[in-house]
Amino acid sequence: MNQARWMAKADKKALQDVCLFIVMLYVNPWLECTVTTEAPNQDLRFLKMLKESDEVDAIISKVSISKFSHHLWYLFEETVILSLFDDEVDSQTKKKMIANFNWDRISDFSKPCDPSEEKLNGKLFGN
Repeated sequence: MNQARWMAKADKKALQDVCLFIVMLYVNPWLECTVTTEAPNQDLRFLKMLKESDEVDAIISKVSISKFSHHLWYLFEETVILSLFDDEVDSQTKKKMIANFNWDRISDFSKPCDPSEEKLNGKLFGN
C-alpha cells in the first residue's frame, strides 16, 4: 500500500474491492476448507454467500461464482456423501442425502464431469 498514493483512482478502487472481498468473504472459507468431510457443505455455503454479495458488488459476485464453479469438479456423489460425517449438517439433510443417493452408480469409477455454470446456478439458486 506504500505506493497506493501514486495509483490511479480506478486502480485504488479495484485494489480496495479485492481487499474487501478477501477479508469479508474469502478468508473464513479458505481457512476452514481443510477438513474433507466439511468441504462440500463449506463450498455450498461459500457459493450462497457469493450469490448474496451481489447486492454489494454484482461484478465481483458474478466473477467469483464463475471462477469458484470451476473448482467444483470433485463434488460428485461419492465425495459429497462424506458430508454425512459433518457435524454442521443437520440430521434431516443427512436423511435426504441418503434417500437421494444413487446407490447403483457406486461401481462406476469414471471421472466426474464439470457441471456447467447454468446447471450449477439453477440447482443452487433455484433459477
